[in-house]
Amino acid sequence: MADNRDIRSGAYDPVSKDGLPQPDQVKDKSTPHEKGQWGADVRADGLPGTEPVLPDGLRKPRTSPLNPRTGRRKAD
Repeated sequence: MADNRDIRSGAYDPVSKDGLPQPDQVKDKSTPHEKGQWGADVRADGLPGTEPVLPDGLRKPRTSPLNPRTGRRKAD
């Protein structure tokens, strides 16, 4: 008998910004020819992503260089 317990408790599952698990979504666009074949594709229409386009480091304002003695505070 197999042990099917999740011993990681979902620790390595991908998580969104809201703290929810990422849904499995296929983001693709079908052509008019594919849309004309009514029984060919049974997948739902692709949804736009909820995450921002820019990474976190580019969305935040730039900071001053780090001083080894004072950190980011100005040296007196």
